[in-house]
Amino acid sequence: MNATRRRAVGAGIRQHVPTTKMPGTDVETTPGEHLWVVAAAWRVNPATFRSDRAIHTENLVHISGAGCFVCEQEWSFVVASKPCPGEPRGGNR
Repeated sequence: MNATRRRAVGAGIRQHVPTTKMPGTDVETTPGEHLWVVAAAWRVNPATFRSDRAIHTENLVHISGAGCFVCEQEWSFVVASKPCPGEPRGGNR
C-alpha cells in the first residue's frame, strides 16, 4: 500500500483514513481486485465507552457504503463487474 492517505466516501461525507496499519489488519489485494468496505458511525459517550453497549445498534447514527477502498468508487453492479483501476479517477489524492 502506498504512503498516500486513503479516503472513505459516502453521502458526500469525506473521512481521512490514515495509512498506518493497525495490528492484525493486514489486507492485501491483488491487482484489479476491489476492496469493498462499509463505513459506520456511532454516537458514543466517553464515560461509558468501555462498556459492552458502546457500539450497538441503539446508538448507530450513520452507515454508508459499500465503496472500494482502493479506487474510491461507490459499489454498483457495473463497477463490481469490472477490475479495480487501482487509483481514484480525477487524481483526488
